[in-house]
Amino acid sequence: MALLLSAFNGYEVIIHILRRPFQPDFADYYVAAYIGRTAGWSHVYDFATQQALLAHFVPGWQWLPFWNPAPLAWLALPFSYLDFYPAFYLWEIPVVGAWVAAWWFLAPGTRFERGLQLALLFALFPVAFGIWLGQPVSFVAGLLGLSWWLNRRGQPAWAGVALAAAMWIKPHPLVLVPFVLLLTGHWRWFLSFAVSAVAIGELVVISLWPAGIDQFATALHAAAMSERWADYTIAGTLGFGPLASLTRILYVALALAGAWRWRSAGPEIPVAAAVVGSLAIAPYLHLQDLALLVPAGWLAARALTGAWQARFAIAGWLSVELAVGIGRPLLVLEALWLAFLLVAPRRQVDQDAGRQESARSELEGEVVAAKPVVQVAGKEGS
Repeated sequence: MALLLSAFNGYEVIIHILRRPFQPDFADYYVAAYIGRTAGWSHVYDFATQQALLAHFVPGWQWLPFWNPAPLAWLALPFSYLDFYPAFYLWEIPVVGAWVAAWWFLAPGTRFERGLQLALLFALFPVAFGIWLGQPVSFVAGLLGLSWWLNRRGQPAWAGVALAAAMWIKPHPLVLVPFVLLLTGHWRWFLSFAVSAVAIGELVVISLWPAGIDQFATALHAAAMSERWADYTIAGTLGFGPLASLTRILYVALALAGAWRWRSAGPEIPVAAAVVGSLAIAPYLHLQDLALLVPAGWLAARALTGAWQARFAIAGWLSVELAVGIGRPLLVLEALWLAFLLVAPRRQVDQDAGRQESARSELEGEVVAAKPVVQVAGKEGS
């Protein structure tokens, strides 16, 4: 079934892209990159220029403002040297490749189980829809996976760089992740992120200065107040009053409390909780952004075992697949997911973590013990 759904989604995406029946979001990134290259990066958020250029490149299309961070336009810069449609077709290669990278880094299980998870990933409508639009949410997923993978291999400095890059492409789905890293004691990962994020931020300020700074602030305000992408947000359900603010605080508290409770089991569940909490409190959200619940589920599944692992996987996949139909009730599912972390049994997880640590220690001991033997053998051979 997963293979059939993946094949169907792949066929639909290819057909729709080739027939050009729908305006991809890539058009906004392409126009922003073209403006930066030809008129200067301080004019990237000039809405009038954006609208005029979109009408020039693809007449008849509806203009939607580019209000993403400037680094996304930087990524699209090489593609702006091509005509629009060839640029879009080439852009789709890294969009799909980033999802494959996220799966490669994060998906747990045997080779067969991982293959099934890849099929299930591309069977999800929000994933296919994001690919169809050329959305950069896959870049965020891929960089998040890379960040976790690097940290797991003892490279927290590079892990922080990858996380900073992900947040400067699309910050709101990951906004709680740095706070969770700090809370759970992953200092080097967090410090590297902070330094890298500030460095990228300085480049952004330099590129936008002076006029682009005010225009970017205006664009951010417009994005936060827009009702166009509010179906999956607290603002779309409760508005912008005190009740909405209190609800956001509750989601943040749930995410941080869950991360703290699972801190000794590794960074997987804390980071997963941060992603779910970030999506819940986001000021605006696209349907395809909810696909980030899949990487969050992969991380959680790495720390959970047995029946709980299967339940999390099924619940996460169904939540993403049915998001287009259930809309705002997805917020309730996200709250339940976070609340579950406060009551889920940890005994088996702690036992597994202890066994893994013992096995790692034994392996390191064997390696250390083997070194003198190798040295002696080398002297005898010489």
